[in-house]
Amino acid sequence: MKRFLITGTVILGIVIAALAATQYGFLYLTLPDTEGAREVPGLRAETRILRDVRGVPTILAGNDADAYAALGYVHAQDRLWQMDMMRRLALGRLSEILGEVTLKTDKSMRFHGFGDLARAQFASLDPDTREALRAYALGVNAFLRDGGPKGAEFAVLGYDPEPWEPWHSLLWQRLMALRLGGNWRGELVRLRLAATLPADRIEDLWAARPGPVTASAPGHAASGSGASNAWVVSGARSETGAPLLAGDPHLGLRLPTTFHLARLQTPHTTLAGAFAPGVPFLVIGHNGHVAWTFTTTHADTSDLFVESDANLIERREAITVDGAEDVALTVRRGRHGAVVSDLLPDEDRRDLLPDGRVLTLATTFRDPNDTTPAALLALNRAADVAAALRALESFQSPVQNVMLADTAGRIGFAVAGRVPVRAAGRDGWTATEGDSPDSAWTGFIPPSDLPRTVDPESGYLVNANNAVTGDGYPYFISRDYAPPFRAERIVELLTARDARSAADFQRIQMDHLSRLVPAVLPVLLDNAARTVDPAAPALLESLAAWDGRMDPNRPEPLIFFAWLRETGQRLWGDELGDDAKRLRGFLPLSVIRMLTERPVWCDDAATPDTLEDCRSVVGAALDAALADLRRRFGDDPTAWRWGDAHRVELGHPLLGRLPVLGALFTDHVETAGGETTVSRGTMIPGGDNAFAHVHGSVLRIVFDLADLDRSGFVMPGGQSSHLLSDHYDDLTAPWANGELFPIVADPDGEALVLTPATAR
Repeated sequence: MKRFLITGTVILGIVIAALAATQYGFLYLTLPDTEGAREVPGLRAETRILRDVRGVPTILAGNDADAYAALGYVHAQDRLWQMDMMRRLALGRLSEILGEVTLKTDKSMRFHGFGDLARAQFASLDPDTREALRAYALGVNAFLRDGGPKGAEFAVLGYDPEPWEPWHSLLWQRLMALRLGGNWRGELVRLRLAATLPADRIEDLWAARPGPVTASAPGHAASGSGASNAWVVSGARSETGAPLLAGDPHLGLRLPTTFHLARLQTPHTTLAGAFAPGVPFLVIGHNGHVAWTFTTTHADTSDLFVESDANLIERREAITVDGAEDVALTVRRGRHGAVVSDLLPDEDRRDLLPDGRVLTLATTFRDPNDTTPAALLALNRAADVAAALRALESFQSPVQNVMLADTAGRIGFAVAGRVPVRAAGRDGWTATEGDSPDSAWTGFIPPSDLPRTVDPESGYLVNANNAVTGDGYPYFISRDYAPPFRAERIVELLTARDARSAADFQRIQMDHLSRLVPAVLPVLLDNAARTVDPAAPALLESLAAWDGRMDPNRPEPLIFFAWLRETGQRLWGDELGDDAKRLRGFLPLSVIRMLTERPVWCDDAATPDTLEDCRSVVGAALDAALADLRRRFGDDPTAWRWGDAHRVELGHPLLGRLPVLGALFTDHVETAGGETTVSRGTMIPGGDNAFAHVHGSVLRIVFDLADLDRSGFVMPGGQSSHLLSDHYDDLTAPWANGELFPIVADPDGEALVLTPATAR
C-alpha cells in the first residue's frame, strides 16, 4: 500500500510537471519582442522605444503623431487583450468569445449604445484630436500586422483581435463615466425600499455628517462608494520652494491593472505618467510644465424617470453568443433616455412600476458631441495652471476634481465636467415623474460656476472625494460625497509642520490611521454592556485603548470591522431583508445615527411582542462577530491579525485560472488600512471574504515641481499582462511597500526601433 501511494504521488508529480512545462512553453511563445526593429506603415520618421528595468517605455519621436503611433504599438504589445476586452465590454460583444456567462452584461451595455455614440463623437471632434486618435490606431494595427504573437489570451479563447479603429479609443471614457456616474443605481435601491420603508427611514441609511474639511472643499459629506486622494502644497510649504502634488486614484484591484506607465518625448513635447491602454492621451501625469491628478467628484449626473410607455422608440439588435444561438434584443428609448427597467427581472418591474410605466435613464455620458478627449489633449499641452483650467472647461464626463501645479509655482483645484441643472425642488435623489413637461433637465452648470480654487492663502489644497461646495453655493452637485475622514487626516498630516518633502508625501500616502474609529467606536463601546462572550471584557478594554491604526499585525481592526458589520446587519437587516444586500459598504455613519438618534432601528421587526433596545443589539452583535472570527481565525483572539483578512488578490482574470501555472502567478498581498484611511482598502461586507481588499489605489504618484524628472510613480501588478513577462507583477511589492520610482529614459535598457515602411 505504501509503495502504491509513493508510486501514485510520483506519477501525479510527473503529470503536473508535464502539464506545467507544456503551459510554460505555450505561454513563452506568445511573448512579444521588445528589441530589434520593425517597419510601421504610415510612420513619418524613425522612432525609438527604450524600456527601463521595470518595462516602462520612453518613446523618442520626431513629432507627436509618431509618438502616439509608438504608444499604440507599445500598448498592443503589453495590453492588447485588455484593450480588446475594454472594446468588447463597451460594445456589448463579450459573449461572442465568452459565451452565455456574459450575456447579461452585454444586454445592459447595448442599452447605452456606446458604439454609435463613439462613432458620432469621433466625427464631431476637432482635427487635432482626430489626428491623435488616428495615429494611435496606426500603431496598434502595425503591431497586429506584424504577424507575431498577439498574446496567450487570444490563443486560449481561439480568436483573433480585430483591427483598431480610431473611435475605439473613445470607448474607455464612456466606460469610466458609466462606472463613476452610478447615482442612478442608488435611486433604484431607494425606489425598491420605498415600497416597504417610510422616507425618513430611507434617509437614515444615507446618513450625512456635516462639517468643513479643507481650504479647497468646505462643506458636508455623505457616504459614497468610490475614492481617490489628491493634495498639493505651494512652494511656501515645500522644502524645495516649489509645489509638491500627490495623487492616488482608487479603482477595482485586478490584473492587468487600470493604467500603463510611459514617457513620450518629441522636440516640443514631454508627457510622463499614467496612460489608459487603448487611449493616446495622458490621463494622470506631467508635461514638463504642469502636473495633474484626479479624484472623483461623485457628481449626480444620472437620473431615473418614471414615464409612460407610449411613444417609445425601439431598436432591435442581435447578440452573438459563442456556443449558442444569437439572442434577440429590443432596446427602447423614452423621452429621457434608455428604458432601463427592461433590464430588470419581471417581478421587480411588477413591484416597482404600474402597468404602462417604464423607468428611463437620463445621463450626461451619452452626449454624441462630448469634447472630453479634446479637453484632455489640451490639458496634455497646457503650459501652466491657467492654461490647464481653460482646457478643463471643455471636459464633460465623467465629472472629476482636478488637482494642479506648475513649475512657475502656482497650484489649483477645479471641478471639471457637465453637471445637470434640475427643475426647482429636485435634486436627483429619487426617481422623478417623467411625463410632465418641466421634468427634464434645464441645462448644465456653466464651467465658470463650478468650484475652483487657485493659490489659496493656506498654501495647500486637499480632496479625498469629500464635498466640494459649502453653504451658499447656488447649484446642486451631489449628496454622494465620501465621508471626510481621509481628507481630515491628510490635512492633519500636511499641517503638522511648515515645510514638507516628497518623502513626507509618500509616507502620507501609506498612512493607515483611521479617523473613523474615534467617531464610531465610542458609540459601540457605550452600547456594549450586554455580552455573553467570556473574552469580551478584555477585548473591549483593548479596543478602548486602540488608536485606530489599521495595522496588519493587530487584532483590533479585525474585531472592530467585524463588530461594525454585524451591528449594521442587525440594525437594518430585519427591515430590509434581501434588499440589505443592495446597500454597499459598512455604512458607519448610519450606524452612529441609528444608535444615537434613531433607536427605532434597534427594535427587531421579527419579534413584534418584544421591544429590543440598542444595548441588546450591539452586545449580541459583538458576540456574533467574535464567534465568526473564532470560526475563521482560531480560538485565540490575541493571535488574530488584520492582515490575514485584509488581503489583495491579484491574478489574471483568464490565465490565472489555468491549472497549476495560474495559481503560481496570482499574488496574495496583505495590506494595512481600511475603508477610511488615506492608504485605503475598500471591502465588500459579505461572506467569508468580507474584509478582503478589493478596491484601492491603482496608482500612486508624487510630483516634484522643482524637478519633474524626480517625480515618483508606482502601481500594482506590472506593465505587461503576460504571465511570463518579467513585468507581469514586478511592481506589486513596491506598491505594497509604498515605494516610488521616476519615469526617465534608460539608454542601456531594451530598445525597439520603429521605422517608416519602405516602398516595395
